[in-house]
Amino acid sequence: MQKIVITLAGKTCILRYQVLPGGSRDGLTWDAYIAVQPSAELARFNLKGLTPAMFCVNIADAVNTHRVCAGVVENERLMPVARWHMNADDYRRALQAGVTPPSHAAIVHALKHLPGYVQAIDGQCLDFEAVVVPDAPVASGYQLSVVTEDVGERRAPFAFYSLDTHDADGWRGYPPPQAHFPTVRAALDAQLQAIGEAGVMLTQVVDETDYVIALNFPAWSGFNF
Repeated sequence: MQKIVITLAGKTCILRYQVLPGGSRDGLTWDAYIAVQPSAELARFNLKGLTPAMFCVNIADAVNTHRVCAGVVENERLMPVARWHMNADDYRRALQAGVTPPSHAAIVHALKHLPGYVQAIDGQCLDFEAVVVPDAPVASGYQLSVVTEDVGERRAPFAFYSLDTHDADGWRGYPPPQAHFPTVRAALDAQLQAIGEAGVMLTQVVDETDYVIALNFPAWSGFNF
């Protein structure tokens, strides 16, 4: 079993990881790398500001960049959150075995039954959306896309999302009120976890909320709700 043992708050939990193949594109080459899958158990711990998805990305970055098999997860303030380790022999065997990345069709088949699925586009990505806080003066939710082919240095499958507000005309391009952020982020984390549990291991999760706001409102400097 390809697993990582996490120790935090005096307890342990197990995370699974998947090895994805290296390759070459536009003059760039990269070695095989891992993607770490969040779990329902991990989501129950206090991660000191990290989402489960970012906690897993932190570990994957350490392994992929430094080829280490143990370390400490830190949050954005460089505070230690948890210790982790994995079996070095299992890791080497997994790297040597080689795998075929999932096709767009395989990813669609795995994810199309999840709540919030909207559509698959041009054999390149899948879109999800959810209005998470509907009964409020300002309805809030998220839009999430899973990209199924490499884009530049980003290796598929990866995801990007934006937190947004919604009305009768659709998504507005405004950020949610601050009071809605915890609820919307919790729903997004649950969706990312469901994607992992469906067998799709994301290599990266990118927050594009600010990018979407800048596109819609170039002079945006904050809204009051």
